[in-house]
Amino acid sequence: GITMDSVAYNVGQLNQAILNIREQFGYEKPILVEELLTGKDLTLGILGNPPETYSVLPVIEEDYSALPGDLPRICGYEAKWIEDSPYFKLLRSVPADIPEHTSKLIIESSLKLSGRLGCRDYCRFDWRLDARGQPRLLEVNPNPGWCWDGHLAKMAVIAGMNYSVLL
Repeated sequence: GITMDSVAYNVGQLNQAILNIREQFGYEKPILVEELLTGKDLTLGILGNPPETYSVLPVIEEDYSALPGDLPRICGYEAKWIEDSPYFKLLRSVPADIPEHTSKLIIESSLKLSGRLGCRDYCRFDWRLDARGQPRLLEVNPNPGWCWDGHLAKMAVIAGMNYSVLL
């Protein structure tokens, strides 16, 4: 349900976004509203079962640099499913350009969370840096997609693993 129209810059836009969600999905329960973090959009994948045998895939970031300046920097519905959208056409996943200590914190935190949440065999953690560059957890994906063009596959390619090896 997250689209470019989900980003609101004032109360009027927020109210409209909430009305759109309620109308589109027939959803009448409370809706989570979060601050838009403006830093890098990061993803980390884990294969296996920490602390036993596991592999950490490279941290990747969404490269929004080719998008028109008026579009929100989010990886929402348009980036995944609307082939003629600028997000689908221009958004790229690249190796994360972040400080070593940030990468280490994301990896260590994701490994701990994987165990505490009981994730098994494979999982993905989505992070976003805040305005000060501090990582904030957005989402835990204990069963992320295995599609050939998904984030796990993109991380695997960066790690030198082809799709069949990943599977």
